[in-house]
Amino acid sequence: MSIYRNIHNSNYSIIDNDYLKDKNLSFGAIGLMTLLLSFKDDTKFNLKLISLVSGKSIKVVTKYLNELKRNNYVNVKRYTTKDGYYYDYFIYESKTFSPNFKDDTQYDQNETLESQFLTGVKENNNYIKQDKIIDKTKLDLCHLTEYIVDNDLIKINDMSLFYYDDFLRDLLHNEDYKKVIRSVTYTTSHIIKSKFKDEENKDIKDLLNYFKVSVRSNINRQYTNEELEETGLWE
Repeated sequence: MSIYRNIHNSNYSIIDNDYLKDKNLSFGAIGLMTLLLSFKDDTKFNLKLISLVSGKSIKVVTKYLNELKRNNYVNVKRYTTKDGYYYDYFIYESKTFSPNFKDDTQYDQNETLESQFLTGVKENNNYIKQDKIIDKTKLDLCHLTEYIVDNDLIKINDMSLFYYDDFLRDLLHNEDYKKVIRSVTYTTSHIIKSKFKDEENKDIKDLLNYFKVSVRSNINRQYTNEELEETGLWE
């Protein structure tokens, strides 16, 4: 096989081979990533724009964006303003640029936000965590984040609180609202009832990752069931 290339004097993009050869990405996700990287750095992305440019439906675009987000190539942040809120898309040519990629290896699931939110009372070389002094209404949390806190999946002073919040906000923005709620409530209940044990009855070491994978799996299962029902194959 031979490859014939243009002389790249203009109208070309320089891209990283790492994501092109990332075995965790499908062809569709690699194609979407390449398209996104062909835009100017200050492009303001949204689902409708990406759908229009790619010629793919919003559902297909969402599928591949979620794949890129799971692998730390894309991050979506929600910002609240006096007029409402908006979403900003961050594209990382290398997933090592992603704050999620770095932070996933840096924080301990059992650490807390004491330095930012708490006044620790030292007693017998241990800190007594005064959770009640944190007013969650002032943290601008997603209502689903408040739900998992209220149900004791995590503590209000858990260091990973805002990672849960970002994850849940992204889901509500990109997935079917009812499916997200059903999945989050089911997953939360299941983890608590199992006393934070996994399917092999072992302690869940990375609760955030386990929660994210479980919630996504339950959402996808709901989509699959609907498709089977539509085709008459589901009984």
